[in-house]
Amino acid sequence: MELASAVDSAVAAGLEAIEIVPDVLFLSEDEMIVESKVLGIRYKALYKRYVELSKRNQQFTPSALLITILATPENVTAWNRRKDLCIEGGIVKAKAEWKLITIILQSHLEKLCKSPLAWYHRKWLLKTFGPEVCELVHNTDSTEGKCDDELIRLHTEFNLVKVATEHHRCNYAAWGYLRWFILQMSPAKTSAGTGEYNKPGSTYKESKALQEFQEPILEPVIKAEIVRLLEKMCVQHVSDCSHIH
Repeated sequence: MELASAVDSAVAAGLEAIEIVPDVLFLSEDEMIVESKVLGIRYKALYKRYVELSKRNQQFTPSALLITILATPENVTAWNRRKDLCIEGGIVKAKAEWKLITIILQSHLEKLCKSPLAWYHRKWLLKTFGPEVCELVHNTDSTEGKCDDELIRLHTEFNLVKVATEHHRCNYAAWGYLRWFILQMSPAKTSAGTGEYNKPGSTYKESKALQEFQEPILEPVIKAEIVRLLEKMCVQHVSDCSHIH
């Protein structure tokens, strides 16, 4: 199967991660391999297909656009064309695109998980199609299944940003997206959902670094959840200041 179509099919089949793998790590001549819901694409094969698609002027099919984005994630034309395909008769389904961008932003590859255009594409999907496009992740440790969909969405986005910032430090695009996401939420709903975190004996601790992030935008919005995530980030990445700015 041609690589572009194979990647598209793998994503549709329930893929959880995409990684661009150095050729030296491949033990066969295959262009790609799927293992435990992770798709590994041979580095040279990806760029070879990207060049071929460019020469044949076939960059604008959904499969070809995905190859283009994986090879050159700051390609504005490719991202804009993906947007067009989402709008034009639903050639690309919005929920499928949401899942794809989640996979891309969780990549270990720096140019993918730190791509401002990729994070903006996620924002665009939410603004264009509404919160219904979000894939809800239930049974989280902090919500215990008791919170409404809005708070679950927040927790899901926290987890995505957490993964992206742990892969690569100083991920300003990720933190900028999280700020924007928080500001879109209903203060009434989110403040009501913080009761679980404000009980006596809570282990949350505030620092000056956390306050610098919270004060401009987070009162009264879901403050305790922010504290939980940022405290963990401060401990794990002491020298990383991207989560403060």
